[in-house]
Amino acid sequence: MALIELQRYAEVLARRNDPAAVELAALIWRLYCSLKQLEQAPTADNPADGAPATIL
Repeated sequence: MALIELQRYAEVLARRNDPAAVELAALIWRLYCSLKQLEQAPTADNPADGAPATIL
């Protein structure tokens, strides 16, 4: 649910005429993209495509 909120904030801020708001929207969008990648990343318990889990 938090990712949806970040996406909404980024979209709302990006539409403003204030350069600071647009810059904040870009920062929020990068955060959203990073968190989305982490959400989709394989875990040791559930490796993607049968790849072996590595223990660090």
